[in-house]
Amino acid sequence: MQTSFSARLPGQWISGLLIAGVFGVFGTAAAACPDWSLTGQQLTYSSDELWTPRTHAVTAGGTNDLNACPQPGRGWVATRPDFDLSFTDNSAGRDLEFRVDATCDSVLLVNDASGQWHFDDDSGDGLNSRIRLPNASAGTYDIWVGTYGSTACAATITFETVAGPIPQTPGIVPVPPTPVPPPPQVAACPDPGQNGQILRFNARALSPAQRVGTTAGGLINLADCQSVPGHGRVRQRPDYTLDFTNNRINHDLDIRTEGSCDPVLLIHDPFGNWHFNDDRGGLNAGLRLPGAQPGQYDIWVGTFGSASCASTLVLETLDPDGTVVPPPPPPPPPTAACPDPGRNGRMLRYDAQGLWTPQRFGVVAGGPVNLGACQAAPGHGWVAAGPDFTLALTGNRQNRDLEFRVEGSCDPVLLIHDASGGWHFNDDDNGLNSRLRLERAQPGHYDIWVGTFGSQTCQATLVVESLGNQVTPPPPPPPPPVVCPMLTQSGQPLSFRARDLRVAQSFGMTAGGAVDLGACQSVPGHGHISQRPSFTLSLSDVPRNDALEFRVEGRCDPVVLVHDPAGGWHFNDDDAGLNSRLRLSDVSPGRYDIWVGTFGSQACQASLIVQSFGTTPPPPPPTATLPDPGNLTAFRSRVGETLRFEVTGAATGSLWGTGIYTDDSSLSRAAVHAGVLRVGQTGVVTVTVLPGQASYQGTTQNGVESRNYGSWTGSYQIHNPVAPPPPAAPLAAGTWRVSIGGWTGRLVLTWGDSAWSGTLTFDTTGTAEPLTDIRFDPSSGAVQFTRPVPAATQAFRGFVSANEISGQFSILNGPFSHAWSATR
Repeated sequence: MQTSFSARLPGQWISGLLIAGVFGVFGTAAAACPDWSLTGQQLTYSSDELWTPRTHAVTAGGTNDLNACPQPGRGWVATRPDFDLSFTDNSAGRDLEFRVDATCDSVLLVNDASGQWHFDDDSGDGLNSRIRLPNASAGTYDIWVGTYGSTACAATITFETVAGPIPQTPGIVPVPPTPVPPPPQVAACPDPGQNGQILRFNARALSPAQRVGTTAGGLINLADCQSVPGHGRVRQRPDYTLDFTNNRINHDLDIRTEGSCDPVLLIHDPFGNWHFNDDRGGLNAGLRLPGAQPGQYDIWVGTFGSASCASTLVLETLDPDGTVVPPPPPPPPPTAACPDPGRNGRMLRYDAQGLWTPQRFGVVAGGPVNLGACQAAPGHGWVAAGPDFTLALTGNRQNRDLEFRVEGSCDPVLLIHDASGGWHFNDDDNGLNSRLRLERAQPGHYDIWVGTFGSQTCQATLVVESLGNQVTPPPPPPPPPVVCPMLTQSGQPLSFRARDLRVAQSFGMTAGGAVDLGACQSVPGHGHISQRPSFTLSLSDVPRNDALEFRVEGRCDPVVLVHDPAGGWHFNDDDAGLNSRLRLSDVSPGRYDIWVGTFGSQACQASLIVQSFGTTPPPPPPTATLPDPGNLTAFRSRVGETLRFEVTGAATGSLWGTGIYTDDSSLSRAAVHAGVLRVGQTGVVTVTVLPGQASYQGTTQNGVESRNYGSWTGSYQIHNPVAPPPPAAPLAAGTWRVSIGGWTGRLVLTWGDSAWSGTLTFDTTGTAEPLTDIRFDPSSGAVQFTRPVPAATQAFRGFVSANEISGQFSILNGPFSHAWSATR
């Protein structure tokens, strides 16, 4: 189900009402709905950058039930967006697509640049979610990755721009997906064993009255529940759980509704008694509990009929004679922003036995509060004002220790306010990560802040575990089923006739995935791929004896797996250096599923190249100047002939050999390597077709690197290489003044005719640090290099324009989310 709902201004009003009416008035109630005004992990991509899909890991799910929120859809999401995507420069008018690949039943919620809400449950593969926004506008997109049920799970989200509707593969009739049946409806009644949204007040705090918004109604018919009084329709889980902390003044507790329909009210008190009312005040409901005792009151706001409606729950304490309790004097204004243990974070409820198995929770580390300015709390770094989590430790009979750990992509810090009011802080107990162990932890509330050493936020995971006495742990969960490539799903559709592939076709993508081929006995090979194919090729009009070749060029160690129309599997790793190549002879028309993976578990950017080879290429006129054929595989049978081609020199393309090249090498790149042309220069190149060689030697010449290769079936040689005039120094070469996250220094990039070198010197240290993996593309101005810092390697990329460079850098293979710039 995919739903759109325009609501940024109403959402803004609702968020403001919740903040003012819940945080501002109540002080301790947690936000209960998605809030687009909060900030998630920040991403910035242009339409062109998302032409290549970008994938990010995320923990799907949250504590907010969309059924009780004004946003569209159903399922469970976090309050804060998981991502804030800054989408720029879509002058091409492309569609923007969001896809979720999760280990559970995911849902997807998006607030787009114009404030419109979009929701989807199962439009993706299987139980996964997908939203596609036509002609997407530039701006900020808030994204929540949730779950259909209340249990979180590991997931990835992929962002991609697409030109118009997804084409259908000709010749293949798509099989409609098997509809997922709804879960069976079982008889249910209100369950006081579950908690609703927690509200915590004492008797004095409820005078004057406090109000919270809710959606009245539900699917449960009270008339079917013999153990519960009343009539009307409610939910199974309480809408709210009031933690009434004390009532020393022995006043009555009055709970009532203000709704736009005919609401009913059901309460389960701390002593297990049920209370019900309908129509105490007109069509509204109300209950007054004399001399209410402290404890937990579970509250359901239902409706007389089956339709739900917006409603307000009112909580108030009254003197037995009807007078209102005078409010306490207002607290003095705070002198500085500091962590506030009086507020609740995301509620977690466990006993020590339940934490014997470590529990993990995703969080965005950091915040606007500087701990160094807070005398009341220890430590340093930056945290949020309210706790990220509040752990209710319900029991610890074995007196175990309680350990909190943070795993983050930056330098996280950890702050805890324990059940007895003590503060605890840690930074860098485990590398750059943080850890705190509290001995013999007492039951109660533990407020937890996950912050950062610097002011930048980052994705992190909080791990909570109980340790200590020898107690028999619960049995381990059964091992997960082995996941293997799925032939029932399709990859990105490709459709070609065999003759259309005489000129190699290249397709960009992200290589790798979560499936370990080594664990799949029915499939050959090794490495890591995605479960669904990367591409699905429909091949038609295939001449007899044609061959089909799949090549992968990547910045890592890619592998390639192909399933042919006859049901056969084919695998290759490292046939061309670290790159992969598969050649299938005498191929048939039909469907080819293609997976592009990686030898290791890390994903990387790569290109799939597909090309067909025939047996009798068309004979061109012997003396004519022919257009660039890409490579000379179509002329393999014309050994000894000398041909002339009009070619434009290129800096990219496959290339094997020196002087004599494999006939599937790029002619435009070989011409630059041989010194006949410069990059971007057009001219006539004279070539002689030669037989295959036993080996080919790779070299670096004229700024182009060719590779070694073994025996191959065809070759060619470029004649009369004439060295072009020496090129001017590349635009990126020279000395630059850099600013990197507030640190300034000097960047030196040196071009040595065939290779780059460089150093980075910060003003504060004066030490020239050597750089590695320096690359520059003169056609686009793209520059990249790596600063190999131990345990904190930084990868830089950017674009050169005149005398300026602007770009982003990543730390430890994290996202490119940190800005840097340079001038000269």
